[in-house]
This record gives sequence, C-alpha cells and structure tokens, in this order.
Amino acid sequence: MIVLLLGGLDLGWHLGHSQQQQPLGEANITPSGISSIFTYNRTFAEVPSDESNAAWETLFPTRGGFFKHPQLAPDRSGLAVFHQLHCLDNIRKGYWAAVHGKEDHHVSPAHVRHCIDYLRQSLICHADTNVEPVIEDLHGVRGFGVEHKCRDFSRVKDWIAEWEDGVM
Repeated sequence: MIVLLLGGLDLGWHLGHSQQQQPLGEANITPSGISSIFTYNRTFAEVPSDESNAAWETLFPTRGGFFKHPQLAPDRSGLAVFHQLHCLDNIRKGYWAAVHGKEDHHVSPAHVRHCIDYLRQSLICHADTNVEPVIEDLHGVRGFGVEHKCRDFSRVKDWIAEWEDGVM
C-alpha cells in the first residue's frame, strides 16, 4: 500500500511541475492549539526495518489518503501533511541507504531533491514560532523538551478517514 501511495505522490509531483496549481484552501480542521512537548522518538530516525517502517506507516491514512470533498476539493486531492511526511520518510530511507553504501531504487535523487525543497518551503510557510531556549554547552537548541502549540494530528487523521476515497 505504501509503495502505491509513494508512486501516486511521485506521479502527482511530476504532473505538478508541468502546470501551476491553484490552492485548494485548508481542510476544515481548525488548529485546536493543543499543547505538545516534543520528545525524541528514536524509532522514527532509525534504519528502515519492520519496526521503524511500521511506526512511519501509523502516520499515514489507511486507505491511501486521497479524497474528494464537495467544497474543498471536488477533484481528487491529498492533504499536504501526508505529502510532507512521505517526503521526510523518503529522505530517511535515502539517508540510511547512503550511510550503508546501498542504492534504494525507490528513492531517486530527483525525488529526494524535490522533497528537500518542498519541506523547506513548507517549514517557511508554517514558520513554527514556539520559543526554544539555547543550551549553552551546545551553542544551540535541541528542540526537545519544549512545549509547542500544535494542530491536533488525530483530528486531521479522523477528517481524512471520513473523506478519503480509498482509490490508489
């Protein structure tokens, strides 16, 4: 299922480069401002394995995540967050393949370049302005252990589960 999702997203990316896309707007999932303290979860950063891949799969919709909505998206569409997570997962897979000197035929250099720039633009667009204190010994910040105001991801997944069409 993930392979089909990735293939569909890759096709969508290539088609998107051939024409200007009009914004669809945001899904009617208002940011609920839930508090979340970021903690390091090593599983998501580990070498691709049954365990780490299963953890990543829990982040994605169970039926592919593509949907139609009468007002928001009369044509088949997807929520950006799932494209972004797909990109991050592909960068993870490409990183570990490079570390181990292996080639991952599912993660092409062009796709990784697309994902890096897409995530760059997404981070700038969403500009998380939560304050992270400097850790003087590091001469920087860790990002973990700090409270953030976040959109309720479980509500996003509930919304997509209600509207996704299940067609890959």
